[in-house]
Amino acid sequence: HDGKVFTPDKFIDVFEENGFIMQLDEYIWEYVCSLIRKWLDEGRTVVPVSVNVSRLDIYNKNLRGVLNGLVKKYGLSRDLLRLEITETSYMQDPEQLIGVVRQLREDGFFIEMDDFGSGYSSLNTLKDVVVDMLKLDMRFISSAEAEGRSGIILSAIVRMSYGLNIPVIAEGVETSQQADFLRDIGCVIAQGYLYARPMSVKDFEELLMAGNTGDINDAIRTEMRPYRGENK
Repeated sequence: HDGKVFTPDKFIDVFEENGFIMQLDEYIWEYVCSLIRKWLDEGRTVVPVSVNVSRLDIYNKNLRGVLNGLVKKYGLSRDLLRLEITETSYMQDPEQLIGVVRQLREDGFFIEMDDFGSGYSSLNTLKDVVVDMLKLDMRFISSAEAEGRSGIILSAIVRMSYGLNIPVIAEGVETSQQADFLRDIGCVIAQGYLYARPMSVKDFEELLMAGNTGDINDAIRTEMRPYRGENK
């Protein structure tokens, strides 16, 4: 509006309060599906794209119908549209979230628990909600805290996740010190400003064309291997 750019932290809370977030989510889901279809039709290398499922969407009785309808409409594998659900959704209504996640996974969707570690019930979430990947919130730990209590807790979370056969990706990685710490505790998949800033579709398409995106499934297999006994 008037040339101004509004980042998500400026409008997400407002949209959640007035309910508009559900319409925005559905718009984004379809936009992403249309992009993936376009890339497939153009013969590009395609990688999974994660989209947010807001806490209000969890109460939408037609959520499964909308998501399944979109992948069917665009002829996509459900693995290409990955769903991110925040840990705070569990804190607000555990039973509702557990049920919705179970149903979506039964439908074949890949579920990621976003912002993990930012809530106050992380261990309960890990115990009760069966997901396909955890996204660790690096706001939980600063570079200076890596050797302290926060670092010990984060290391324990990574090991517990592997014990449950759940791969981990760290988000919000901004420094090489954070990346080194994550590597030391066995978390080798990360995202954040250290690697790339938010980019336009055009710039991402150039990455796809250059083949610089990698395969997240290969990365997951590499990450999990040391914790399954092959190297011990």
